[in-house]
Amino acid sequence: MDEAEFDKFATEYRAMHAANIKVSGESPEYFAEYKIVDLVRDSVALGALSAEPRVLDFGAGVGYSVPFFARHLAAARVTCLDVSQKSLEVGQAQHGARAEFTHFDGT
Repeated sequence: MDEAEFDKFATEYRAMHAANIKVSGESPEYFAEYKIVDLVRDSVALGALSAEPRVLDFGAGVGYSVPFFARHLAAARVTCLDVSQKSLEVGQAQHGARAEFTHFDGT
C-alpha cells in the first residue's frame, strides 16, 4: 500500500480499527495502552530505560500511542514516523507538541 492509500484512511482509521476488534470487547485505545505498558515493563526489567528515553513509533499513523507514552513514560521524547502525511497531520492536530510527527518517505 502506498502513501496515497494510507492517506485515504487517516480520518476514519479509529472507526475502522474499532470495527475490526469489536469482538474483543475492547477499544483501540485499550490495545494502544497495553502495548506501551508492556514496552515500559520489559524495558525496566532489562534496565534499558535512560533518564530521558527517546522513542520512535514507526508506523505511528495518527498517533494513538502518544497519550499512553505521556502517561507511562512521561520523560520520553516521542517521534511518530509514518508514510501517510495525512495521518501525521491528524496526529499533530490532536496531540500537538506531545510528540514530533515526521514523514517517512521510505529511505
